[in-house]
Amino acid sequence: MQFSCHDDEECIFAKRAWSIKLGVLRLQRWVPDFNPYGASTSVAQVWIQISEIPLKYWTIHIITALASAMDL
Repeated sequence: MQFSCHDDEECIFAKRAWSIKLGVLRLQRWVPDFNPYGASTSVAQVWIQISEIPLKYWTIHIITALASAMDL
């Protein structure tokens, strides 16, 4: 990709992942001799559904604790 200015480029790469429809687009800077077959990732998008949680438990603290308990 070509950017019109350095600030635009930094903004794009600072976010690291973009949600697009049903998936995630991850960007990284080009490196010489890049081998797509040898590339690996250490993150994956995971969706979970937890039904019937009372509204009083929908806080960042509780949701984070639930995610931690699932080892996410």
